[in-house]
Amino acid sequence: MVYHVKTSVLLLVSFITVICGASLFSNPINSDWFLLQTCLVSSSIAFLSIIYSQRNRLIGKSKRIIPFPPYIIDFFTLILSCLLCFLLLINLDNVKHYATWIYLIPLIYFSLLTDIKKTFFAYGIIAVFVLLTLIYINPAEIGLLFFFDTAILLGLGHLFSILFDRERSHLKQAHQEISKSHEELTSAYNQLKAYTEVLEFTTHELDRKTLNISAINTLTHILSTRQSMDLLTTRISSFLCRTFGAGHAHLLFLEEGNDIQVYSYTKGKLSELWLPRPDQKNWFYLSLFEAARSIMLKKEEIINLEKAIFWTTEIPENLVALPLFRTEGVFGAIILSNLGEQLFREDLNLLQIMAGQVAIALERVRMYNNLEENYLATIKALASSIEAKDPYTRGHSERVTKLSLLLGELMGLSSSELLNLKYGGLLHDIGKIGVSELILNKPGSLSEQEFDVIQKHPVIGADIVAPVSFLQGTLPLIRHHHERYDGSGYPDHIASKELPLSVRILTICDAFDAMSSDRPYRKALPISLCTTELKNKAGSQFDPEIVTVFTNLITENPALVFD
Repeated sequence: MVYHVKTSVLLLVSFITVICGASLFSNPINSDWFLLQTCLVSSSIAFLSIIYSQRNRLIGKSKRIIPFPPYIIDFFTLILSCLLCFLLLINLDNVKHYATWIYLIPLIYFSLLTDIKKTFFAYGIIAVFVLLTLIYINPAEIGLLFFFDTAILLGLGHLFSILFDRERSHLKQAHQEISKSHEELTSAYNQLKAYTEVLEFTTHELDRKTLNISAINTLTHILSTRQSMDLLTTRISSFLCRTFGAGHAHLLFLEEGNDIQVYSYTKGKLSELWLPRPDQKNWFYLSLFEAARSIMLKKEEIINLEKAIFWTTEIPENLVALPLFRTEGVFGAIILSNLGEQLFREDLNLLQIMAGQVAIALERVRMYNNLEENYLATIKALASSIEAKDPYTRGHSERVTKLSLLLGELMGLSSSELLNLKYGGLLHDIGKIGVSELILNKPGSLSEQEFDVIQKHPVIGADIVAPVSFLQGTLPLIRHHHERYDGSGYPDHIASKELPLSVRILTICDAFDAMSSDRPYRKALPISLCTTELKNKAGSQFDPEIVTVFTNLITENPALVFD
Protein backbone atom coordinates (compact mmCIF):
# COMPACT_ATOMS: atom_id res chain seq x y z
CA MET A 1 0.00 0.00 0.00
CA VAL A 2 2.81 2.41 0.83
CA TYR A 3 4.48 1.49 -2.47
CA HIS A 4 1.26 2.32 -4.37
CA VAL A 5 0.80 5.65 -2.61
CA LYS A 6 4.37 6.77 -3.30
CA THR A 7 4.05 5.83 -7.00
CA SER A 8 0.72 7.58 -7.24
CA VAL A 9 2.06 10.81 -5.81
CA LEU A 10 5.04 10.73 -8.19
CA LEU A 11 2.80 10.16 -11.22
CA LEU A 12 0.38 12.87 -10.19
CA VAL A 13 3.12 15.47 -9.84
CA SER A 14 4.75 14.40 -13.11
CA PHE A 15 1.57 14.53 -15.22
CA ILE A 16 0.31 17.74 -13.69
CA THR A 17 3.65 19.29 -14.63
CA VAL A 18 3.59 17.86 -18.17
CA ILE A 19 -0.03 18.79 -18.96
CA CYS A 20 0.16 22.25 -17.42
CA GLY A 21 3.53 22.99 -18.98
CA ALA A 22 2.34 21.95 -22.41
CA SER A 23 -0.83 23.99 -22.12
CA LEU A 24 1.09 27.03 -20.96
CA PHE A 25 3.53 26.68 -23.81
CA SER A 26 0.66 26.54 -26.35
CA ASN A 27 -1.20 29.51 -24.80
CA PRO A 28 1.37 31.64 -22.98
CA ILE A 29 -0.74 34.81 -22.95
CA ASN A 30 -4.07 33.52 -21.42
CA SER A 31 -3.35 32.93 -17.73
CA ASP A 32 -7.04 32.37 -16.87
CA TRP A 33 -7.21 29.60 -19.38
CA PHE A 34 -4.04 28.08 -17.86
CA LEU A 35 -5.49 28.28 -14.33
CA LEU A 36 -8.74 26.63 -15.45
CA GLN A 37 -6.92 23.81 -17.20
CA THR A 38 -4.67 23.28 -14.19
CA CYS A 39 -7.67 23.03 -11.83
CA LEU A 40 -9.51 20.62 -14.16
CA VAL A 41 -6.48 18.36 -14.59
CA SER A 42 -5.65 18.40 -10.90
CA SER A 43 -9.25 17.65 -9.89
CA SER A 44 -9.54 14.78 -12.38
CA ILE A 45 -6.27 13.19 -11.33
CA ALA A 46 -7.17 13.62 -7.66
CA PHE A 47 -10.52 11.96 -8.33
CA LEU A 48 -8.78 9.05 -10.05
CA SER A 49 -6.40 8.73 -7.08
CA ILE A 50 -9.34 8.52 -4.68
CA ILE A 51 -10.95 5.77 -6.78
CA TYR A 52 -7.79 3.66 -6.77
CA SER A 53 -6.96 4.33 -3.11
CA GLN A 54 -10.44 3.10 -2.18
CA ARG A 55 -10.18 0.02 -4.41
CA ASN A 56 -10.32 -2.58 -1.62
CA ARG A 57 -13.33 -0.94 -0.07
CA LEU A 58 -15.10 -0.72 -3.43
CA ILE A 59 -14.35 -4.38 -4.12
CA GLY A 60 -15.66 -5.35 -0.67
CA LYS A 61 -18.90 -3.44 -1.15
CA SER A 62 -19.43 -4.66 -4.70
CA LYS A 63 -19.04 -8.29 -3.60
CA ARG A 64 -21.98 -7.84 -1.28
CA ILE A 65 -24.13 -6.86 -4.27
CA ILE A 66 -22.64 -8.91 -7.14
CA PRO A 67 -19.95 -11.55 -6.41
CA PHE A 68 -17.57 -10.45 -9.21
CA PRO A 69 -13.91 -11.49 -9.01
CA PRO A 70 -11.49 -8.60 -8.19
CA TYR A 71 -10.00 -8.32 -11.70
CA ILE A 72 -13.49 -7.62 -13.17
CA ILE A 73 -13.79 -4.74 -10.70
CA ASP A 74 -10.32 -3.53 -11.78
CA PHE A 75 -11.33 -3.53 -15.47
CA PHE A 76 -14.52 -1.69 -14.62
CA THR A 77 -12.53 0.86 -12.66
CA LEU A 78 -10.08 1.21 -15.58
CA ILE A 79 -12.94 1.93 -17.99
CA LEU A 80 -14.44 4.43 -15.56
CA SER A 81 -11.09 6.14 -15.12
CA CYS A 82 -10.50 6.34 -18.87
CA LEU A 83 -14.02 7.76 -19.30
CA LEU A 84 -13.23 10.50 -16.77
CA CYS A 85 -9.99 11.30 -18.60
CA PHE A 86 -11.92 11.43 -21.88
CA LEU A 87 -14.50 13.83 -20.43
CA LEU A 88 -11.72 15.98 -19.08
CA LEU A 89 -9.92 16.24 -22.43
CA ILE A 90 -12.99 17.04 -24.54
CA ASN A 91 -13.91 19.89 -22.20
CA LEU A 92 -10.57 21.65 -22.58
CA ASP A 93 -9.82 24.20 -25.25
CA ASN A 94 -6.90 23.93 -27.68
CA VAL A 95 -5.99 20.44 -26.50
CA LYS A 96 -2.90 18.97 -28.13
CA HIS A 97 -2.69 15.35 -29.11
CA TYR A 98 -0.09 14.55 -26.49
CA ALA A 99 -2.73 15.31 -23.86
CA THR A 100 -3.88 11.74 -24.52
CA TRP A 101 -0.87 10.64 -22.52
CA ILE A 102 -2.99 11.27 -19.46
CA TYR A 103 -4.42 7.75 -20.09
CA LEU A 104 -1.08 6.54 -18.83
CA ILE A 105 -2.25 7.24 -15.27
CA PRO A 106 -5.12 4.69 -15.17
CA LEU A 107 -2.96 2.27 -17.16
CA ILE A 108 -0.16 2.49 -14.59
CA TYR A 109 -2.63 2.12 -11.73
CA PHE A 110 -4.07 -0.93 -13.45
CA SER A 111 -0.54 -2.35 -13.89
CA LEU A 112 0.05 -1.88 -10.17
CA LEU A 113 -3.05 -3.87 -9.29
CA THR A 114 -2.82 -6.80 -11.74
CA ASP A 115 -0.20 -9.00 -13.33
CA ILE A 116 1.35 -8.38 -16.75
CA LYS A 117 -0.97 -10.82 -18.58
CA LYS A 118 -4.10 -8.91 -17.65
CA THR A 119 -2.40 -5.63 -18.66
CA PHE A 120 -2.48 -6.70 -22.33
CA PHE A 121 -6.28 -6.62 -22.22
CA ALA A 122 -6.08 -3.13 -20.77
CA TYR A 123 -4.03 -1.95 -23.80
CA GLY A 124 -7.07 -2.46 -26.05
CA ILE A 125 -9.27 -0.36 -23.74
CA ILE A 126 -6.65 2.42 -23.67
CA ALA A 127 -6.28 2.31 -27.49
CA VAL A 128 -10.04 2.71 -27.91
CA PHE A 129 -10.15 5.78 -25.65
CA VAL A 130 -7.09 7.30 -27.36
CA LEU A 131 -8.80 6.84 -30.73
CA LEU A 132 -12.02 8.43 -29.46
CA THR A 133 -10.12 11.34 -27.97
CA LEU A 134 -8.12 12.02 -31.16
CA ILE A 135 -11.30 11.82 -33.22
CA TYR A 136 -12.75 14.54 -31.11
CA ILE A 137 -9.74 16.92 -30.83
CA ASN A 138 -7.96 16.38 -34.20
CA PRO A 139 -9.85 14.20 -36.67
CA ALA A 140 -7.74 15.41 -39.65
CA GLU A 141 -4.45 13.87 -38.46
CA ILE A 142 -5.88 10.91 -36.57
CA GLY A 143 -3.97 8.19 -38.37
CA LEU A 144 -0.41 9.24 -37.63
CA LEU A 145 -1.21 10.71 -34.24
CA PHE A 146 -3.14 7.62 -33.20
CA PHE A 147 -0.22 5.32 -33.92
CA PHE A 148 2.24 7.76 -32.38
CA ASP A 149 0.31 8.40 -29.15
CA THR A 150 -0.79 4.80 -28.83
CA ALA A 151 2.78 3.59 -29.28
CA ILE A 152 4.01 6.05 -26.65
CA LEU A 153 1.26 5.06 -24.19
CA LEU A 154 1.53 1.33 -24.69
CA GLY A 155 5.30 1.40 -24.67
CA LEU A 156 5.47 3.39 -21.45
CA GLY A 157 2.65 1.32 -19.99
CA HIS A 158 4.38 -1.92 -20.89
CA LEU A 159 7.65 -0.64 -19.46
CA PHE A 160 5.92 0.22 -16.19
CA SER A 161 4.12 -3.14 -16.25
CA ILE A 162 7.43 -5.00 -16.59
CA LEU A 163 8.99 -2.93 -13.79
CA PHE A 164 5.94 -3.34 -11.58
CA ASP A 165 5.66 -7.05 -12.36
CA ARG A 166 9.31 -7.57 -11.47
CA GLU A 167 8.82 -5.57 -8.30
CA ARG A 168 5.63 -7.48 -7.66
CA SER A 169 7.55 -10.74 -8.12
CA HIS A 170 10.13 -9.59 -5.61
CA LEU A 171 7.38 -8.47 -3.24
CA LYS A 172 5.51 -11.75 -3.79
CA GLN A 173 8.66 -13.73 -3.10
CA ALA A 174 9.35 -11.63 -0.03
CA HIS A 175 5.74 -12.06 1.02
CA GLN A 176 6.00 -15.82 0.54
CA GLU A 177 9.17 -15.89 2.59
CA ILE A 178 7.53 -13.75 5.23
CA SER A 179 4.45 -15.97 5.14
CA LYS A 180 6.63 -19.05 5.42
CA SER A 181 8.54 -17.49 8.28
CA HIS A 182 5.26 -16.46 9.84
CA GLU A 183 3.91 -19.98 9.49
CA GLU A 184 7.10 -21.38 11.00
CA LEU A 185 6.93 -18.84 13.82
CA THR A 186 3.24 -19.60 14.30
CA SER A 187 3.96 -23.31 14.35
CA ALA A 188 6.83 -22.78 16.78
CA TYR A 189 4.64 -20.52 18.90
CA ASN A 190 1.81 -23.06 18.94
CA GLN A 191 4.25 -25.82 19.78
CA LEU A 192 5.80 -23.67 22.51
CA LYS A 193 2.31 -22.84 23.77
CA ALA A 194 1.45 -26.54 23.84
CA TYR A 195 4.70 -27.30 25.69
CA THR A 196 3.95 -24.45 28.09
CA GLU A 197 0.46 -25.80 28.76
CA VAL A 198 1.88 -29.27 29.32
CA LEU A 199 4.56 -27.80 31.60
CA GLU A 200 1.97 -25.79 33.53
CA PHE A 201 -0.23 -28.86 33.88
CA THR A 202 2.75 -30.95 34.96
CA THR A 203 3.84 -28.26 37.41
CA HIS A 204 0.31 -28.07 38.78
CA GLU A 205 0.20 -31.83 39.18
CA LEU A 206 3.63 -31.84 40.85
CA ASP A 207 2.53 -29.07 43.21
CA ARG A 208 -0.62 -31.04 44.02
CA LYS A 209 1.35 -34.25 44.57
CA THR A 210 3.88 -32.35 46.70
CA LEU A 211 1.08 -30.95 48.84
CA ASN A 212 -0.47 -34.40 49.06
CA ILE A 213 2.84 -35.96 50.12
CA SER A 214 3.36 -33.16 52.64
CA ALA A 215 -0.15 -33.72 54.02
CA ILE A 216 0.43 -37.48 54.25
CA ASN A 217 3.76 -36.89 56.02
CA THR A 218 2.05 -34.54 58.48
CA LEU A 219 -0.66 -37.09 59.16
CA THR A 220 1.95 -39.84 59.56
CA HIS A 221 3.73 -37.70 62.16
CA ILE A 222 0.43 -37.16 64.00
CA LEU A 223 -0.35 -40.87 63.98
CA SER A 224 3.13 -42.07 64.90
CA THR A 225 3.27 -40.43 68.33
CA ARG A 226 1.88 -42.27 71.32
CA GLN A 227 -1.15 -40.45 72.73
CA SER A 228 -4.53 -40.94 74.30
CA MET A 229 -7.61 -41.73 72.23
CA ASP A 230 -9.15 -38.30 72.88
CA LEU A 231 -6.00 -36.43 71.90
CA LEU A 232 -5.49 -38.59 68.81
CA THR A 233 -9.06 -38.12 67.57
CA THR A 234 -8.78 -34.35 68.20
CA ARG A 235 -5.58 -34.05 66.21
CA ILE A 236 -6.88 -36.26 63.37
CA SER A 237 -10.16 -34.31 63.14
CA SER A 238 -8.39 -30.94 63.20
CA PHE A 239 -5.96 -32.04 60.50
CA LEU A 240 -8.71 -33.36 58.20
CA CYS A 241 -10.78 -30.17 58.61
CA ARG A 242 -7.77 -28.00 57.69
CA THR A 243 -6.67 -30.15 54.77
CA PHE A 244 -10.07 -30.51 53.10
CA GLY A 245 -11.71 -27.27 54.24
CA ALA A 246 -14.42 -28.98 56.29
CA GLY A 247 -16.46 -27.30 59.02
CA HIS A 248 -17.10 -30.50 60.99
CA ALA A 249 -15.40 -33.86 61.39
CA HIS A 250 -16.95 -36.97 62.93
CA LEU A 251 -15.23 -40.24 63.84
CA LEU A 252 -17.64 -43.12 64.34
CA PHE A 253 -16.74 -46.48 65.96
CA LEU A 254 -18.87 -49.61 66.16
CA GLU A 255 -18.68 -51.01 69.68
CA GLU A 256 -19.86 -54.27 71.14
CA GLY A 257 -23.39 -54.20 72.44
CA ASN A 258 -24.87 -52.45 69.40
CA ASP A 259 -23.58 -49.03 70.38
CA ILE A 260 -21.78 -46.41 68.25
CA GLN A 261 -19.14 -44.18 69.80
CA VAL A 262 -19.07 -40.76 68.07
CA TYR A 263 -16.28 -38.17 68.35
CA SER A 264 -17.46 -34.85 66.86
CA TYR A 265 -15.00 -32.01 66.17
CA THR A 266 -16.28 -28.47 65.57
CA LYS A 267 -14.37 -25.18 65.85
CA GLY A 268 -11.49 -26.67 67.83
CA LYS A 269 -13.66 -28.55 70.32
CA LEU A 270 -14.11 -32.32 70.58
CA SER A 271 -17.24 -33.90 72.03
CA GLU A 272 -17.97 -37.57 72.67
CA LEU A 273 -21.35 -39.23 72.29
CA TRP A 274 -22.72 -42.76 72.53
CA LEU A 275 -25.63 -43.69 70.27
CA PRO A 276 -27.62 -46.86 69.65
CA ARG A 277 -27.18 -48.37 66.21
CA PRO A 278 -29.85 -47.30 63.70
CA ASP A 279 -32.39 -49.81 62.48
CA GLN A 280 -31.59 -51.97 59.50
CA LYS A 281 -33.61 -49.70 57.20
CA ASN A 282 -31.25 -46.74 57.59
CA TRP A 283 -29.79 -46.22 54.10
CA PHE A 284 -26.73 -44.29 55.26
CA TYR A 285 -25.79 -46.83 57.95
CA LEU A 286 -26.23 -49.78 55.61
CA SER A 287 -24.23 -48.12 52.81
CA LEU A 288 -21.35 -47.06 55.03
CA PHE A 289 -20.99 -49.93 57.50
CA GLU A 290 -22.61 -52.90 55.82
CA ALA A 291 -21.84 -52.31 52.12
CA ALA A 292 -18.56 -50.48 53.01
CA ARG A 293 -19.16 -47.78 50.38
CA SER A 294 -17.76 -44.27 50.34
CA ILE A 295 -20.53 -41.66 50.26
CA MET A 296 -20.58 -38.12 48.89
CA LEU A 297 -23.79 -36.09 49.20
CA LYS A 298 -24.97 -32.57 48.36
CA LYS A 299 -27.50 -30.62 50.40
CA GLU A 300 -30.45 -31.56 48.19
CA GLU A 301 -29.61 -35.25 48.57
CA ILE A 302 -29.09 -34.86 52.32
CA ILE A 303 -32.51 -33.22 52.73
CA ASN A 304 -34.11 -36.20 51.00
CA LEU A 305 -32.23 -38.52 53.38
CA GLU A 306 -32.73 -36.41 56.50
CA LYS A 307 -33.94 -39.35 58.58
CA ALA A 308 -30.79 -41.28 57.68
CA ILE A 309 -28.52 -38.68 59.38
CA PHE A 310 -28.21 -40.32 62.79
CA TRP A 311 -24.87 -39.08 64.21
CA THR A 312 -25.76 -35.36 64.46
CA THR A 313 -28.84 -33.18 64.85
CA GLU A 314 -27.50 -30.60 62.37
CA ILE A 315 -28.32 -31.00 58.68
CA PRO A 316 -24.99 -30.34 56.87
CA GLU A 317 -24.56 -28.44 53.62
CA ASN A 318 -22.67 -31.38 52.13
CA LEU A 319 -20.67 -34.34 53.33
CA VAL A 320 -18.23 -37.06 52.40
CA ALA A 321 -17.99 -40.30 54.38
CA LEU A 322 -15.46 -43.14 54.19
CA PRO A 323 -15.46 -46.47 56.07
CA LEU A 324 -12.53 -47.50 58.27
CA PHE A 325 -11.38 -51.10 57.78
CA ARG A 326 -9.63 -53.69 59.88
CA THR A 327 -9.07 -57.41 59.33
CA GLU A 328 -12.56 -58.37 60.46
CA GLY A 329 -14.24 -55.68 58.33
CA VAL A 330 -15.55 -52.16 58.89
CA PHE A 331 -15.10 -50.93 62.47
CA GLY A 332 -15.72 -47.19 62.01
CA ALA A 333 -16.03 -44.26 59.64
CA ILE A 334 -14.79 -40.75 58.93
CA ILE A 335 -17.42 -38.14 58.03
CA LEU A 336 -16.46 -34.62 56.89
CA SER A 337 -19.29 -32.11 56.46
CA ASN A 338 -19.79 -28.47 55.41
CA LEU A 339 -16.92 -28.64 52.93
CA GLY A 340 -15.98 -25.22 51.56
CA GLU A 341 -15.05 -26.52 48.09
CA GLN A 342 -16.09 -29.47 45.98
CA LEU A 343 -13.80 -32.46 46.30
CA PHE A 344 -12.40 -33.85 43.05
CA ARG A 345 -11.24 -37.39 42.31
CA GLU A 346 -7.67 -36.58 43.40
CA ASP A 347 -8.96 -35.22 46.72
CA LEU A 348 -11.07 -38.33 47.29
CA ASN A 349 -8.08 -40.56 46.49
CA LEU A 350 -5.99 -38.63 49.01
CA LEU A 351 -8.75 -38.86 51.62
CA GLN A 352 -9.03 -42.62 51.08
CA ILE A 353 -5.27 -43.02 51.57
CA MET A 354 -5.48 -40.98 54.76
CA ALA A 355 -8.50 -42.98 55.93
CA GLY A 356 -6.42 -46.16 55.58
CA GLN A 357 -3.65 -44.65 57.73
CA VAL A 358 -6.15 -43.36 60.29
CA ALA A 359 -7.83 -46.75 60.49
CA ILE A 360 -4.51 -48.47 61.24
CA ALA A 361 -3.54 -45.87 63.85
CA LEU A 362 -6.93 -45.85 65.60
CA GLU A 363 -7.12 -49.63 65.65
CA ARG A 364 -3.59 -49.76 67.06
CA VAL A 365 -4.49 -47.30 69.84
CA ARG A 366 -7.72 -49.13 70.62
CA MET A 367 -5.88 -52.47 70.72
CA TYR A 368 -3.18 -50.92 72.89
CA ASN A 369 -5.82 -49.50 75.25
CA ASN A 370 -7.49 -52.92 75.45
CA LEU A 371 -4.13 -54.54 76.07
CA GLU A 372 -3.32 -51.93 78.70
CA GLU A 373 -6.65 -52.56 80.40
CA ASN A 374 -5.93 -56.28 80.40
CA TYR A 375 -2.46 -55.63 81.83
CA LEU A 376 -3.96 -53.36 84.45
CA ALA A 377 -6.54 -56.00 85.36
CA THR A 378 -3.73 -58.55 85.69
CA ILE A 379 -1.75 -56.19 87.89
CA LYS A 380 -4.76 -55.55 90.09
CA ALA A 381 -5.30 -59.31 90.35
CA LEU A 382 -1.68 -59.72 91.49
CA ALA A 383 -2.11 -56.91 94.00
CA SER A 384 -5.30 -58.55 95.27
CA SER A 385 -3.46 -61.86 95.66
CA ILE A 386 -0.98 -60.12 97.96
CA GLU A 387 -3.65 -58.49 100.04
CA ALA A 388 -5.51 -61.80 100.29
CA LYS A 389 -2.62 -63.02 102.43
CA ASP A 390 -2.83 -59.91 104.63
CA PRO A 391 -6.42 -58.71 105.24
CA TYR A 392 -5.14 -55.66 107.12
CA THR A 393 -3.54 -54.29 103.96
CA ARG A 394 -6.64 -54.77 101.72
CA GLY A 395 -6.93 -51.66 99.50
CA HIS A 396 -3.47 -50.45 100.55
CA SER A 397 -1.92 -50.62 97.06
CA GLU A 398 -4.84 -48.77 95.42
CA ARG A 399 -4.80 -46.02 98.10
CA VAL A 400 -1.05 -45.59 97.77
CA THR A 401 -1.37 -45.44 93.96
CA LYS A 402 -4.11 -42.80 94.14
CA LEU A 403 -2.16 -40.54 96.53
CA SER A 404 1.06 -41.06 94.53
CA LEU A 405 -0.57 -40.00 91.25
CA LEU A 406 -2.06 -36.84 92.82
CA LEU A 407 1.28 -35.95 94.34
CA GLY A 408 3.13 -36.83 91.13
CA GLU A 409 0.98 -34.42 89.10
CA LEU A 410 1.68 -31.65 91.64
CA MET A 411 5.42 -32.39 91.40
CA GLY A 412 5.34 -32.21 87.58
CA LEU A 413 5.94 -35.82 86.55
CA SER A 414 5.56 -36.62 82.83
CA SER A 415 2.80 -38.86 81.47
CA SER A 416 5.19 -41.83 81.11
CA GLU A 417 6.48 -41.32 84.67
CA LEU A 418 2.91 -41.17 85.96
CA LEU A 419 2.07 -44.41 84.12
CA ASN A 420 5.08 -46.16 85.69
CA LEU A 421 4.06 -44.71 89.06
CA LYS A 422 0.55 -46.09 88.59
CA TYR A 423 1.79 -49.60 87.86
CA GLY A 424 4.54 -49.39 90.49
CA GLY A 425 2.09 -48.26 93.16
CA LEU A 426 -0.17 -51.23 92.50
CA LEU A 427 2.74 -53.70 92.49
CA HIS A 428 5.15 -52.25 95.03
CA ASP A 429 4.35 -54.94 97.63
CA ILE A 430 4.04 -57.88 95.20
CA GLY A 431 7.17 -59.40 96.77
CA LYS A 432 5.18 -60.14 99.95
CA ILE A 433 3.88 -63.21 98.08
CA GLY A 434 7.19 -64.79 99.10
CA VAL A 435 6.76 -63.86 102.77
CA SER A 436 5.03 -66.17 105.23
CA GLU A 437 1.52 -65.18 106.34
CA LEU A 438 2.65 -65.72 109.93
CA ILE A 439 5.13 -62.90 109.58
CA LEU A 440 2.75 -60.64 107.68
CA ASN A 441 -0.09 -61.10 110.18
CA LYS A 442 2.00 -61.21 113.39
CA PRO A 443 0.32 -58.98 115.99
CA GLY A 444 3.49 -58.12 117.87
CA SER A 445 6.95 -56.87 117.01
CA LEU A 446 9.01 -58.81 114.54
CA SER A 447 12.16 -60.58 115.55
CA GLU A 448 15.45 -59.75 113.91
CA GLN A 449 15.22 -62.85 111.70
CA GLU A 450 11.60 -62.08 110.79
CA PHE A 451 12.53 -58.50 109.93
CA ASP A 452 15.33 -59.80 107.69
CA VAL A 453 12.71 -61.84 105.83
CA ILE A 454 10.33 -58.91 105.44
CA GLN A 455 13.17 -56.76 104.11
CA LYS A 456 13.58 -59.17 101.21
CA HIS A 457 10.12 -58.49 99.72
CA PRO A 458 11.31 -55.53 97.52
CA VAL A 459 13.95 -57.75 95.93
CA ILE A 460 11.48 -60.62 95.50
CA GLY A 461 8.96 -58.24 93.91
CA ALA A 462 11.55 -56.82 91.47
CA ASP A 463 12.61 -60.35 90.48
CA ILE A 464 8.96 -61.30 89.81
CA VAL A 465 8.32 -58.27 87.57
CA ALA A 466 11.73 -58.21 85.80
CA PRO A 467 10.79 -60.62 82.98
CA VAL A 468 7.73 -58.51 82.01
CA SER A 469 8.92 -56.03 79.36
CA PHE A 470 6.20 -53.39 79.71
CA LEU A 471 6.78 -53.21 83.51
CA GLN A 472 10.49 -52.42 83.33
CA GLY A 473 9.80 -48.82 84.37
CA THR A 474 8.30 -50.02 87.65
CA LEU A 475 11.43 -51.90 88.83
CA PRO A 476 13.01 -48.92 90.71
CA LEU A 477 9.68 -48.24 92.42
CA ILE A 478 9.24 -51.86 93.54
CA ARG A 479 12.86 -52.41 94.65
CA HIS A 480 13.56 -49.06 96.31
CA HIS A 481 10.31 -47.91 97.93
CA HIS A 482 11.82 -48.67 101.38
CA GLU A 483 15.09 -46.77 100.82
CA ARG A 484 15.60 -43.73 103.06
CA TYR A 485 16.63 -40.17 102.23
CA ASP A 486 19.82 -40.55 104.31
CA GLY A 487 20.73 -43.94 102.78
CA SER A 488 19.93 -46.12 105.77
CA GLY A 489 16.99 -47.92 104.17
CA TYR A 490 16.80 -51.33 102.50
CA PRO A 491 17.54 -53.42 100.47
CA ASP A 492 20.46 -51.54 98.80
CA HIS A 493 21.07 -48.70 101.34
CA ILE A 494 20.91 -46.09 98.58
CA ALA A 495 20.17 -42.49 99.53
CA SER A 496 16.73 -41.89 98.04
CA LYS A 497 17.74 -38.40 96.96
CA GLU A 498 19.81 -40.18 94.30
CA LEU A 499 16.77 -42.17 93.14
CA PRO A 500 14.05 -40.97 90.72
CA LEU A 501 11.47 -38.49 92.02
CA SER A 502 8.71 -41.05 91.53
CA VAL A 503 10.42 -43.43 94.01
CA ARG A 504 10.64 -40.71 96.69
CA ILE A 505 6.94 -39.88 96.11
CA LEU A 506 5.90 -43.54 96.45
CA THR A 507 7.95 -43.91 99.65
CA ILE A 508 6.11 -41.06 101.38
CA CYS A 509 2.64 -42.18 100.22
CA ASP A 510 3.38 -45.79 101.28
CA ALA A 511 4.50 -44.69 104.74
CA PHE A 512 1.52 -42.36 105.18
CA ASP A 513 -1.03 -45.06 104.28
CA ALA A 514 0.70 -47.58 106.56
CA MET A 515 0.40 -45.14 109.48
CA SER A 516 -3.18 -44.10 108.71
CA SER A 517 -4.59 -47.67 108.41
CA ASP A 518 -5.05 -50.54 110.85
CA ARG A 519 -2.22 -53.06 111.19
CA PRO A 520 -2.00 -56.35 113.15
CA TYR A 521 0.18 -54.71 115.78
CA ARG A 522 -1.71 -51.39 116.17
CA LYS A 523 -4.73 -49.30 115.20
CA ALA A 524 -4.68 -46.53 112.56
CA LEU A 525 -3.07 -43.28 113.70
CA PRO A 526 -4.88 -39.91 113.40
CA ILE A 527 -4.16 -37.91 110.24
CA SER A 528 -2.59 -35.05 112.16
CA LEU A 529 -0.21 -37.44 113.87
CA CYS A 530 0.68 -39.04 110.54
CA THR A 531 1.55 -35.70 108.95
CA THR A 532 3.55 -34.72 112.07
CA GLU A 533 5.52 -37.95 111.83
CA LEU A 534 6.32 -37.23 108.16
CA LYS A 535 7.56 -33.76 109.04
CA ASN A 536 9.70 -35.14 111.87
CA LYS A 537 11.32 -37.67 109.53
CA ALA A 538 11.84 -35.12 106.69
CA GLY A 539 15.54 -34.95 105.78
CA SER A 540 16.33 -38.33 107.34
CA GLN A 541 13.78 -40.84 106.04
CA PHE A 542 11.82 -38.69 103.57
CA ASP A 543 12.56 -35.97 100.97
CA PRO A 544 11.80 -32.65 102.76
CA GLU A 545 10.42 -30.89 99.66
CA ILE A 546 7.99 -33.69 98.86
CA VAL A 547 6.89 -33.92 102.51
CA THR A 548 5.95 -30.24 102.44
CA VAL A 549 3.89 -30.59 99.25
CA PHE A 550 2.22 -33.80 100.49
CA THR A 551 1.29 -32.52 103.97
CA ASN A 552 -0.16 -29.34 102.42
CA LEU A 553 -2.21 -31.52 100.03
CA ILE A 554 -3.57 -33.67 102.89
CA THR A 555 -4.24 -30.65 105.12
CA GLU A 556 -6.21 -28.87 102.38
CA ASN A 557 -8.02 -32.07 101.21
CA PRO A 558 -8.44 -34.42 104.23
CA ALA A 559 -11.21 -36.29 102.39
CA LEU A 560 -8.54 -37.82 100.13
CA VAL A 561 -7.57 -40.19 102.94
CA PHE A 562 -11.06 -41.61 103.26
CA ASP A 563 -12.05 -41.86 99.55
